[in-house]
Amino acid sequence: MNFTPVEPFEPIRTFEFPQGEQWIAQVKWDGVRMLAYIEKERVRLINRRGNERTLQYPEFMNPSEFCRAESAILDGEMIAISEGKPSFHEIMKRDSLRRQQEITFAVPRIPVVYMIFDILYCNGRWVTDQPLVQRQKLLQEYVLPSTRVQLVPNVDHAEGLYAVMRERQWEGIVCKQLDSSYAIGGKDGRWRKMKLTHDLYAVIGGVTYRDEIVNSVLLGLFDEQGSLKYIGNAGPENGKVMISPALQKHHVDWRYRIVLL
Repeated sequence: MNFTPVEPFEPIRTFEFPQGEQWIAQVKWDGVRMLAYIEKERVRLINRRGNERTLQYPEFMNPSEFCRAESAILDGEMIAISEGKPSFHEIMKRDSLRRQQEITFAVPRIPVVYMIFDILYCNGRWVTDQPLVQRQKLLQEYVLPSTRVQLVPNVDHAEGLYAVMRERQWEGIVCKQLDSSYAIGGKDGRWRKMKLTHDLYAVIGGVTYRDEIVNSVLLGLFDEQGSLKYIGNAGPENGKVMISPALQKHHVDWRYRIVLL
């Protein structure tokens, strides 16, 4: 079958740790949500908004290297590491590329890891109605971990994992019910995210163009003297601030995310 891209299941935000043995926690990676559609030795990579990203990640074009299933839909995040931790700024250096020459040049210089945490379809059948614990067993059976592909592990103690994320200044955690089915296009309390990031309201001072189409807005904050200082840019596909390393130290916490209204 030819897969039609689907909208992934999203967690709601919470500020309290869920209680009970039916809950597990996972690292919330500071990456790009990506679904891999595998069929007959071909793979398509589609982000959470339904945009094709196959060309941007050519190292994943041979699905037999990381998946035993003849057909599958995998859910996860593409991440890139900078200074020992996942960096959204770093992964966007890959995700934002469009020219083949630039992509080929970037592959060895910005290594990417596909962190897989769910499966929606396996060998000719949808498995979204199965509980998470069963879908994870399918991942263990069919996914082949490597330096480029990893399965996201479960952690029983959400509080402990959250404390580690805070200490390392990572993005946060996601808590999931082990008996939860996968709701395509859904968003409910069976998956809950606890973020260490904060919303940031910034001034839009300009725009940038790609192929005569606006592709990002230029953002700024006022300092104590009332002067507007540039802090970075945000695009419509990610809703996150892209801040240069130098500006991160002087103007805004790197963990902030922009709210696009």
